[in-house]
Amino acid sequence: MLPVYALLSLLRMTFAYIFSLIFSLSIGILAAKNEKAEHIIIPLLDVLQSIPILGFFPIAIIFFINLFGSYIGAEISSIFLIFTSQVWNMTFGVYEAVKLIPRDVEEMARVYNIGRFLYVRKILVPATMTKLIYNSAMSWGGGWFFLYASEIISVGNAQISLPGLGSLLALSLMESPPRIDVALLSVLVTMFLVSFTYLFIWRPLIEWSENFKYEYSAGERRRIRLFEIPRVRIPPFLYRSFFRAIRYISKLPLRNFMARLGGILRSRAVIIRRVFFLLLTAFIVYAVVKTALSITPESISSEYIKEPDLVLMASLNSIRRVLAVLLISLSWTVPVSLLVGRGKHWNEFMLIFEIAASFPIPVLWPFLVRYIVLPLGEGGFEVAAITLALFGAQFYLLFNSLAGVRSIPSDLEEMRRVFLVKGALYFRKIVIPGMFPSIVTGLITAWGGAWNSLIVAEYIKVGEEIFPSKKSQYGLGTLLSIAAWEKGDVSSVIFITAVLTIIIITINRTFWRFLYNYSAKFRVE
Repeated sequence: MLPVYALLSLLRMTFAYIFSLIFSLSIGILAAKNEKAEHIIIPLLDVLQSIPILGFFPIAIIFFINLFGSYIGAEISSIFLIFTSQVWNMTFGVYEAVKLIPRDVEEMARVYNIGRFLYVRKILVPATMTKLIYNSAMSWGGGWFFLYASEIISVGNAQISLPGLGSLLALSLMESPPRIDVALLSVLVTMFLVSFTYLFIWRPLIEWSENFKYEYSAGERRRIRLFEIPRVRIPPFLYRSFFRAIRYISKLPLRNFMARLGGILRSRAVIIRRVFFLLLTAFIVYAVVKTALSITPESISSEYIKEPDLVLMASLNSIRRVLAVLLISLSWTVPVSLLVGRGKHWNEFMLIFEIAASFPIPVLWPFLVRYIVLPLGEGGFEVAAITLALFGAQFYLLFNSLAGVRSIPSDLEEMRRVFLVKGALYFRKIVIPGMFPSIVTGLITAWGGAWNSLIVAEYIKVGEEIFPSKKSQYGLGTLLSIAAWEKGDVSSVIFITAVLTIIIITINRTFWRFLYNYSAKFRVE
């Protein structure tokens, strides 16, 4: 059964990533190129990327399950929840990449009156490739990280467990006593899938994305082919077999078929558009009516409304933990990015980072409880919570910082060698300014990742034991997890998500927006 579970989880991950890719390219480019849309989309994304995955449970339950039934609705809900753990980081990467397109490229497009479709295909999409592929690798890992929360759907007192590696891991840890052997086996299979996808998909794509880096000098640079076999310390025949299969598939006579299909679609574009919007409108009306009929007065009242002191205390605890996570992440990811980003062992480190970013943290719960929480008491839970939240936040900052180091134009490196700029001056005047926009993007996505991780960090369940045991240590993640997993209380999930949204909007508008605008001063022209 384990191979079947692995295949099902992989399929859910793939569908979620495809939807994330379409969303990030369309919305990210729209936000970067349309100022009116930017003022709406970016604040909205700031909020959405900070809402924990359980905050989207009401949409999954009220909308998808009521609309499509328990099984199909649960499958769609699972894909949607994985989508919410992948898409925001990718969208911010696309937005940043388009905003940092040099002005002379934009001027060239205007002077030569390049058409809209050609402008998107030849300038905007290529400009996003480096950031999009780096962030895709990170988002793919984030999807595996939250897989266990996406494959178990609680509806009232009922619990729908979809067959997959995530549900297998979560259910094995909820048994009394916990089935550590089953949990470790599911983790090993997950690590194998993560390693395979990185070595055979993300690594070649990362190498290929170097072709799209803007250069400002005329020096010769070898173009990297998409399916070029990179040097790696594993048997070469594995790479050869895999990429030969890909080349064979790419040579199949699909181009003529796609050209004919494109011509048919263009010739009937108006009719297709009208039929699509008609069907979409009918579906939305049907969904709204069916959802409205399922809402009762009891379903919109939360017990947390009667406990404002508990909610306030939980909010302050969560804010404190998130700030600690950001400071710790910043203290080590930027120095490591500087050391690894231009080193000889770049690919080996990237594989390690990808595996670490995808590691399912719930498997650490029994060990953290036994060796940290129980011996140290209240302080032990704080250490465990911050440690768990770090795994969900620090790699966003690391991957963005690495992308910033790798995206520094080579002509600046040539200038540095000519003028003998080195040491502290080199880092202060070239490296740090060059990667500063990426650091800011990483901090914003890590901020969202930290809030997302609170559902893992502030609610630890091993067998029949639940931590934290004292309400004074509760965080918003604790309240959200109790409402979603133990009670299936949709109204309480909505209420805690609303509180979380208010906190996020306040901090985003007062701090992160200022920092993002300030980082635009470091764009290379």
